[in-house]
Amino acid sequence: MRDAATVLLLRDEPTSPDHGDTALEVFMVRRHEKSGFVGGHHVFPGGVVDDADRDPAWAGHCQGTFDPLAVAAVRELLEEAAVLLAVEPTTGRQAVLATEDIGALAKSVHSGSRLLLDICRDEQLFIDLEALRLWSHWITPEAEPRRYDTRFFVAVAPPEQEAIHDELELTAGVWGTPASFLAQHAADEIRMILPTVANLRSIENFPDTAALMAAAAAKGPIRPTSPVMVTEPDGSVTILIDGVAVWSAAPPRG
Repeated sequence: MRDAATVLLLRDEPTSPDHGDTALEVFMVRRHEKSGFVGGHHVFPGGVVDDADRDPAWAGHCQGTFDPLAVAAVRELLEEAAVLLAVEPTTGRQAVLATEDIGALAKSVHSGSRLLLDICRDEQLFIDLEALRLWSHWITPEAEPRRYDTRFFVAVAPPEQEAIHDELELTAGVWGTPASFLAQHAADEIRMILPTVANLRSIENFPDTAALMAAAAAKGPIRPTSPVMVTEPDGSVTILIDGVAVWSAAPPRG
């Protein structure tokens, strides 16, 4: 089982400019159909923790407490959405970089030609781990061939940065309300796995990013959610959480 980190990137999108009304939106990407994991599914930007995320040298290049999972979340957000959560170390102010510069950094990190830690050293930046709040923790069922111990973080998108999917592992990147994504899933217009759906449901009633981030900050210890997969006699799959059926999938077509 591998450690992984995922980010629910949030923003407040105006719905009625004249009255100042906004709606909470989240950024989702669609994985390539040939992806080895949940190909063709809509997910939040994220991936596994790698060795470079665990480098102890990060302790001197973070705003906030060094945590390899949080470092991985920042790196994956950069690679998959071209969004960099970083601050200037001397002022603590959010780092301002041109969209094309962030895009170039994202490609270099994704390709492995540069490490994010080296970029922070060269550009005199600290990654902003304080911008992240832990929201949920999911562990892949034992029956799955690929298992992940995944932390889901929430973060507000820097207003001057534009989220753009990487066009390598991903085929789309889109903002939308949690309710709109859930409706598309219910209508079989998009595919999502249980943790994605559950996290969308958990944020859909928040009016704005401030309320959601406040709720995240107020959370106590987060207990891992460990679903159990049961294959029924007809080949269909039922997923249980704490003994309660929460998800079902039809048997594979033969």
